[in-house]
Amino acid sequence: MDYLKEVELKEIEVLSMYLKAIADPNRLKILALLSYDCKCVCEIGEVLKIPQNLVSHHLSRLKEVGLLKEHKRGYFSVHHLNREILKENEAKLKNLLKRKPKTKIDSSTKHNCLSK
Repeated sequence: MDYLKEVELKEIEVLSMYLKAIADPNRLKILALLSYDCKCVCEIGEVLKIPQNLVSHHLSRLKEVGLLKEHKRGYFSVHHLNREILKENEAKLKNLLKRKPKTKIDSSTKHNCLSK
């Protein structure tokens, strides 16, 4: 793994947290719903048919990785998608996967997994 720099390893950790956060089907549904309009917890729960405490849990996880922003609408907190973070993480992932290693990897060496 010497072809990965420390900076790249940190970026991989951040992307991994992001991908774990969006890997849950309910969280993806929430993101899809919020891509149309901002919503409060009760509205999200109604549309997705899941309890408000579960909606709040999922929103917390999405906020941890910066995917959501919130503002107050009267007594309610309204959540909306942070499109800038989506774009940044998409670009980081594309950049990471298209990079070529800085050092040449010797492909002539057979590994146990390739010899079967």
